[in-house]
Parts: sequence; structure tokens; C-alpha cells
Amino acid sequence: SGKGILLGGTGDANRLDDYEEGTWTPQVYYQNSTDAGNATNITQTGRYTKIGNKVFVEFRLAWSITGSPATDNVGIKNLPFNGAAASNSFADMPCFIKGYTNPSTGGRGQLAITLPGANSNIAIFSDSNLIGNMGVVIGAGTHEIRFAFTYTTDQ
Repeated sequence: SGKGILLGGTGDANRLDDYEEGTWTPQVYYQNSTDAGNATNITQTGRYTKIGNKVFVEFRLAWSITGSPATDNVGIKNLPFNGAAASNSFADMPCFIKGYTNPSTGGRGQLAITLPGANSNIAIFSDSNLIGNMGVVIGAGTHEIRFAFTYTTDQ
């Protein structure tokens, strides 16, 4: 009584009356520090809704990178909440990046986003041949992604 409805656990983050919505500022993430320094965010808009321990995000991010990027992890950082322990580990969702052609398939821009892991607010790009390490594959130039996904948080 007085505790509300719980979804998937008994913590505060599992309460369905734990509701929040707002905006967030996505940024491109390059694990290699040189690449991070050579990347410039151009367009950064995002909205989120959190109900219990589920976070629904939508965003648009355009960025440019100069030089020859290293083989490093590339993705989206500053998600509004950290990922939950092990809840997102096997979730990859197809996405499209404007300004990139997938050499594995010859397809325009097809990659996947791996959801954030425990205590992380970063979602990494991957493809069927490389899990992460997409710096060289995506390459230099201007890129854009518009996407929406759901992930689980402990917060």
C-alpha cells in the first residue's frame, strides 16, 4: 500500500510512478583521444522519457571528424541515464548513419547501436564484422544519425 506499481524489481527505479521527461544533448564519442579532439559536434538534439527503469530516447546528431581516425570505438555519449547491470548487454539495433557506406555489405550507412552497459551512458556503433572499433570504418568527414531506442537503467 502506498508503494505504487513495480516493474521488473522492487527498487525505486522500478516504480511506474517514477516518471520523467526532458531533453538531453547527445555527443559523438571516440574512444581514441586524438580522434575525440578531431571530432566536432554540429547538430545535437535529444528528448527522453523515463518510466520506472525504462528510458526511451530519440535524438539527432551530426558531427564531423578530420584526419584519419584510428580503429577505436565510436558511438553516442551523454545518454540521460546510465545503463543497468547486464540488462542491455545483448541488445543491438540497426541504425543508419548519413555520410557512411558500410564496406562489409556495400550498403549505405547500415550499422547497429549496442546499448549502454552497466554504469555507462555511451552507446557504441558496431557492424556484423566488428563489434565497436568503427573509427576507421566510419572514417573522416561529416556524418549524421537520427534514431530512437529504449534501454534499461538502475537510476
